[in-house]
Amino acid sequence: MNLFYTLNGIDFNQVFGGFTYYKQPNITSVAPRVFPKTGATLQVQVSEAKSDLPNLNATCKIGNTIGKGYLLKGSNLMKCQFWELDFDPATQSTTQYIQISFNGYHFTEPTNFTNITVFNILNVVPNSGVTRGDTPVNELILAGLTNHHITFR
Repeated sequence: MNLFYTLNGIDFNQVFGGFTYYKQPNITSVAPRVFPKTGATLQVQVSEAKSDLPNLNATCKIGNTIGKGYLLKGSNLMKCQFWELDFDPATQSTTQYIQISFNGYHFTEPTNFTNITVFNILNVVPNSGVTRGDTPVNELILAGLTNHHITFR
């Protein structure tokens, strides 16, 4: 839709790019449901996906942290890339919610489909080893995560 503005009430100028209305998306699933504080990529299934929006500014949010969203063309899959989260799992609830936006301003509401568990690795013992690679990690101290199998690589 074309959008125009005026400063004097008489002369209207067209806004480059116009304005686009769209239906607010809904998140139907999130993977993975366990997420490191240091950041990673989430995959979000979205209803009402609109990868063809001319003014698309796909954005993701966990708590106060804003991440970049990538809505895959012709799909209802959105990838959300986060770097370090503005989050302290030692003092805040480890259950957080992911929210998405197509314009960077209006985010979806948190629901049971959008909750994730955030964790942070506090210490690894030992935290170094020889290059042959046979040093076992004896202890891993985590904040925000219990009863999960952890794989190292």
